[in-house]
Amino acid sequence: MLRAKEVAEKLGISLSLVYQLVEEHKLGCYRVGPRRGAIRFKDEDLDVYLDSCRVDAIEVRPPERKKLKHIRL
Repeated sequence: MLRAKEVAEKLGISLSLVYQLVEEHKLGCYRVGPRRGAIRFKDEDLDVYLDSCRVDAIEVRPPERKKLKHIRL
């Protein structure tokens, strides 16, 4: 299992952002120990989070050329 610091390094984000994502229930984790406990993550938790962040590319078409009536090519 991964610690929060390791998750931050893997994702290239700050440690505070990892804790914020956990608090907002956007990144799943496990609490180990009494009370709130230590936070631990599985690689699958990161995969689920990254899948939720995915933005699909759209096909961009070049603009159509307008015919200019006053110019002959």
